Amino acid sequence: MIDPKLSIVDISMKEFFFDRSKVLAHTGKVNARRLSRAGAFIRRRAMTKILQRRKGTSQPGRPPNVHAKSGSFASLKTILFHLDATDESVVIGPVKLNQREHQSGSFTTVPQRLEFGGIGLIHEERFYGSGRWRRRDWRRRVNPNKEYRVRRARYAKRPFMGPALQAEVNAGTIIGLFASVG
Repeated sequence: MIDPKLSIVDISMKEFFFDRSKVLAHTGKVNARRLSRAGAFIRRRAMTKILQRRKGTSQPGRPPNVHAKSGSFASLKTILFHLDATDESVVIGPVKLNQREHQSGSFTTVPQRLEFGGIGLIHEERFYGSGRWRRRDWRRRVNPNKEYRVRRARYAKRPFMGPALQAEVNAGTIIGLFASVG
């Protein structure tokens, strides 16, 4: 089971990337190399599941379709991995996107909602008299000429990190890295 708290990689975690001397000193070169390769294998598998060209919305239970612009860093396509120093393991996941919501005492990000499903709140706005609702931009102040609403949306599970890990375990690449530990 994947821990939802560890499924998202924050960009501030770059100090725990495997090319840092502090990480190599903490884990040792051999173990750091094995963990780094395991992270790279799982990241590659997850990226190939997401990057398949498909139109429209993916079916529930299938990996999400990503329609981000090329060259955009803030996308599900950007998957990073780093060392978790507390138990010497590797954490792999998409970067934490800035869109989140506070619900029942915890914050839920877009990648978490795609991986595990759930209910989300969508904040929308429109000009009085127009019929079209648009997603609200939180960087702008409240406009007296606009009306606002919040609606609930149910998101089906579209996992991509869990199946990527399971596919690498089934292929034997992860076990093969640590088979000669002695």
